[in-house]
Amino acid sequence: MKFAIEFVEIRQYADDAAPTGNLHPSWKSSMTHSHLSRALLILSAAFVALSSLGTLSAEEPVAEKTPFALTIVDPDGQPLPDVTVEVRTRPAPEAADVTQGEFVRKGTYGSYAKTDKSGKLTIDFKRGQGVTFSVKTPGYGPYWASWGSRSHAVQLPPEFTMELDAGWVVGGIMTDEAGNPVAGVDIHPSIPFKRRPDDKNEIHLGGSVKSAADGSWKFESVPASMPALSLEFKHEDFQPSWTQLGREIYEVKPDAPLAKIKMDRGLSVTGQVADKEGKPIAGALVRTKFTNDIRKATTDENGRYVLRGCRPGMAQIVATAPGKAIDMIETQVDPAMKPVDFALEPGGKIRIRVLDAEGKGVPKARIFFQRWRGDHAYFPFDEVKEYADENGVWEWNEAPHDMFTADIVGAGGVQMTAQMLTAREEEYVFTPPPPLTISGKVVDAKTKQPIEKFMVTPGLRNADSSIGMNWDERERHPGAEGKYEVRILRAYPNNLVRIEASGYLVAISRDIKPEEGKVNFDFELEPAEDIAPQIVTPDGKPAAGAKVALGTANEQISVRAGSINDSSTYATEATADGDGRIRLSNPGLPFHLVITHDAGFAHLKSREDAIGDKITLTPWARVEGTFRVREKPVADVGMSLDSDGIETYSGKDNPRIYTTHEVKTGPDGKFVFEKVFPGRGWIGRRLTLVVNEGAREVVSSQRVAADYAPGRTTQVEIGGKGQAVIGKLTPPEGFKGEVFWRFGTVSLSSSLIGPPRPDPPAEIANNAAKAQAWRAEWRLSPEGIAWRVAYEAFEEEKRRIPYFTATIDRDGTFRIDDVPPGNYQMTVRFFEHSPGSLINHPVEVPPIDGVRAEKPLDLGTLQLQAN
Repeated sequence: MKFAIEFVEIRQYADDAAPTGNLHPSWKSSMTHSHLSRALLILSAAFVALSSLGTLSAEEPVAEKTPFALTIVDPDGQPLPDVTVEVRTRPAPEAADVTQGEFVRKGTYGSYAKTDKSGKLTIDFKRGQGVTFSVKTPGYGPYWASWGSRSHAVQLPPEFTMELDAGWVVGGIMTDEAGNPVAGVDIHPSIPFKRRPDDKNEIHLGGSVKSAADGSWKFESVPASMPALSLEFKHEDFQPSWTQLGREIYEVKPDAPLAKIKMDRGLSVTGQVADKEGKPIAGALVRTKFTNDIRKATTDENGRYVLRGCRPGMAQIVATAPGKAIDMIETQVDPAMKPVDFALEPGGKIRIRVLDAEGKGVPKARIFFQRWRGDHAYFPFDEVKEYADENGVWEWNEAPHDMFTADIVGAGGVQMTAQMLTAREEEYVFTPPPPLTISGKVVDAKTKQPIEKFMVTPGLRNADSSIGMNWDERERHPGAEGKYEVRILRAYPNNLVRIEASGYLVAISRDIKPEEGKVNFDFELEPAEDIAPQIVTPDGKPAAGAKVALGTANEQISVRAGSINDSSTYATEATADGDGRIRLSNPGLPFHLVITHDAGFAHLKSREDAIGDKITLTPWARVEGTFRVREKPVADVGMSLDSDGIETYSGKDNPRIYTTHEVKTGPDGKFVFEKVFPGRGWIGRRLTLVVNEGAREVVSSQRVAADYAPGRTTQVEIGGKGQAVIGKLTPPEGFKGEVFWRFGTVSLSSSLIGPPRPDPPAEIANNAAKAQAWRAEWRLSPEGIAWRVAYEAFEEEKRRIPYFTATIDRDGTFRIDDVPPGNYQMTVRFFEHSPGSLINHPVEVPPIDGVRAEKPLDLGTLQLQAN
């Protein structure tokens, strides 16, 4: 059973960033080290993808201009006239370049143009020029179509049709605690762009809207495929917040009142900035950050500052002043907090010279800050210039005196990763290697003839052998006429190239080191039969548009809400054509095949299932129910569902397969999960703990077991019965310091004990082989069979008992609602800043008269044990 906890590092917006802007991934608590390594690969891939927009393809000469015709249509294929399109490229298109449609104006990163009455926009581009088209238009979901890469040459096709998804309008009224409207709130929606079919980058819509004088606001481009979306709310006087809004409650409809969204008044962080001698520093800059919201203040003549609109929880407070070393204090923000004072030391001096292979300075080389004091340095250092001068020299005279790391980006964008830097008099000199260029021929192993069409995917071998190879599907691209070329711009220790061609086994290069420069590696492909089934729906119709992922050992397949999630799937993917057919090269290894479609799904294992000419999908299951707390239905609550239907964990021959499914309750507390994998699982309220902040709300989650049958709807009722359990936690005896309770959780699970199983006889207990043989024989005996029956009955009984998780308030108190009578064991754990723990503390909830008890069961004060 999975915990009902989600750890999140909130994503930053990428859409309105400059083409070289950074992307910060969202990571979840269930991520293992392998997930993090792969997330870093995504970050690098996304950075390369964004930085390539508006550049020429790798080493491709500029040629004459050629027309590109963009057609924009609605979900029914009807042309959409007068749609504004942002065109990002360098140089930006001029009015004369627009030969069909209308040129509107120049923008920050390119130009804006409109489609004509037939939904067409034709622009002349230089051959080899990278370009991105971004569309955000009311009534439709946003679309991002990009052609450009720094790892390989990309040709813009002569034409492209952009089919927009239907959209809906989200909106509401911002209020304070008293219900008064709040004007001027910045509302930032997080909405992924729809992308062209072979683009695996996940880019999120940026920008914002503001609430009006009456507190109202709306955003008109939410894809219909999103039943809920995340938004961030910012206002200088209120706590910044990040929440999900469900369509059922927050969709803007004619003549219907807008739903209200309450903002909590912000807290203030105060303090003084002085030098080491205690002299106040006027004009110092003090900053902190909550999710994507930076709060800043300047010190007065007495060195004092006030940061307003802060949110309770852990925060990093950063102080900078001319000639002084940057400093950062991590503290708990709460109403009773003490002033946060700084005593700044004289600034440390760091001078970096970045040279090319010939010893010449690299103009505008980049110092890309990474980590400081154990955490990402993006925010603390975001006021520091990142680019060297025309001579390749970068200087910082307000550097900290402790070590930080940065990537050094030289000529051609090659990155020397995680270089350790400390203030010193001696100059640092870096010579990033030239781009690693891997090229060669791709031929038939028997005939030695060039293979005309094939796919090229760059990747790397992870240092952790349990992870294996990381393939960058976002840089997967076609090769032609028996030749390929890939440029690697990040200094990974072991680089790889994968080649796939129809009718051949997949081939992988040797490990290639970044310092090898230009490498020739030829592939000779062995003939093999493709994996090329037709996929049909449960009623036998072609499953056009079905998403397919083929994963081998240590690769990863992620399914979100019944659809393969491109952004966190690291395996070979394909989309079924109009006849439901796919064609994938044979990997020559055991594999799993996962298929998702609106009508159903399939999960096949090559070692166990024959992959024939036709695959018939299994119908989805469906779940609906009501969520209650103390008998009352609760609206606008996030719910999550787990299913053991197809999940697997990394092992011999197995990829990692993960599924996630989240929805919001409606006005009456009702929820519906569509496209559920049949099997067994758990359903309950989703609890979110934010990295570096902890829990943002003090609530409890009840998770109940459920069975999901294909083609059927399972009814689930959660909460509303039983008794509340309350208590107060205290730190271990002798503990000194502040306890950050928001990083802890209280769990309550059944203490039922299963039937005992006999041990092997004493005379063979220490002989592993004999003990194993005895157990195998015992399991087949009448006693062993009876034990198995009793154990399965125990498992079913225990499964019927809900599992509870609760967050903890700042004073150590907690409340777990709607606990049925029975015997439980309570565990308290911290995921960060742990002062101690409580393991398997017994709790007995007595029988009650009726459905629920009005008076809570008070456990009193519970002291944690030292770790």
